[in-house]
Amino acid sequence: MRVYRTVLTFLDQQRSKILAFPFETRKFITSNFFFGLFNPFYIIFSNTFIFQATQGNLGENIVYCIFTYLGILAGFVLSGLVASRISFRNLLIGGVWLMFVTIFQLFSINPHRVNTLIVILAGFFTGLGSGVYWSARNYLSLHLTTDSNRDFFSGIDYILISAGRILTPLIIGIYIGLGIKYHWFSASFAYRSVLTVALGLAIVVTLFTLRVPNNFYRKEGSLIVKTNSLWTAVRKMFFYLGFYQSAFFVVPTVFIMKFIGGENMVGTLNALCYVLAILTIYYLSSRSAIEHRTRIMRTGFYIFLTGTLLFSLFLPFAAALGTYFLIFFMFFTESILNYPARATMLKATEEIKASVDADGYQYLTDIELFAEIGRIVGLIVFFILYHLLPYYISLPAYIVSTAAIQWQTVKMSKQINGM
Repeated sequence: MRVYRTVLTFLDQQRSKILAFPFETRKFITSNFFFGLFNPFYIIFSNTFIFQATQGNLGENIVYCIFTYLGILAGFVLSGLVASRISFRNLLIGGVWLMFVTIFQLFSINPHRVNTLIVILAGFFTGLGSGVYWSARNYLSLHLTTDSNRDFFSGIDYILISAGRILTPLIIGIYIGLGIKYHWFSASFAYRSVLTVALGLAIVVTLFTLRVPNNFYRKEGSLIVKTNSLWTAVRKMFFYLGFYQSAFFVVPTVFIMKFIGGENMVGTLNALCYVLAILTIYYLSSRSAIEHRTRIMRTGFYIFLTGTLLFSLFLPFAAALGTYFLIFFMFFTESILNYPARATMLKATEEIKASVDADGYQYLTDIELFAEIGRIVGLIVFFILYHLLPYYISLPAYIVSTAAIQWQTVKMSKQINGM
């Protein structure tokens, strides 16, 4: 009975924290949840489609990711150029629909006709839509929160998008994987048929986003920023974090397909890992404060380093087991690094825009620039290692070096947030 009352008290406390957000912020969070359901179509299933269509050519997945990141950067720049005339709410909606149209075109192609040019175009335009979406989402997050509630907001926001990432990979992954395995339908039909789900989710995201205020525009002006020691540390932090994110974008999906096998395993393993990550993030975000951000990120570093070492140890004789370890620890790391990093980004942006009398958008774009440089550098390193060395050397070398670099992320967080 005592446990029951404790659980009820805890749930009531969390409900009160969520209701403390203004109405428009709550609708914004709900929109983000449905985007989390939509997100795996371009993060996970675009990669599995390309992997299947190119007979497991990992190089094509790397090319897709590189051009996705270039497209994301272009999306941020494009938003900055038009956001004085088009509201950030409408840009967010436009970004979602650009991603959907690109995914629709990709999945509608006969897999045997997929070539490098198609992969490049799909990557770039998916990234362009993603960049427009995330530029608007970051700007709205900056203006709909304060530093006192950003840790909880970032945690809840991440939890909801992760919940979406559980349901879609699990259901769609099992549907595609089992359908292909038991010859219920072709791979091409499987990917085309799930577009109806993506369409429905894009519509729902749009409907909830329409409840967000439509009065956020950026001032006319340059995207060039004025820097100081704080902003230099933020740039370095997101460059190193981008290096890690490049691995997270491609490694889980491709490694599962390579060493474990099948879209259904991609969906199931992704879902299980996200459930565990959500529980961890909810516990941390509901109790953490500004001074805890660096400690949380330091914990993420140690977790990821452990996973990379276990993967390297088991790869020669038990690659599937090593992949399980790596993916499990990688999902924990991604969640533990990202929500305090996002809160840090918003805090630093708010501080510096006040000191230079700017609207903050150019600083969000500057962060994205350095994150994209980190992501592209990470993928180029992966591409070079994969083509020059045997996979049992190149994959551990890439993944361990990615983990080691994350110590610099922790150092930058300490400089920005303190201990």
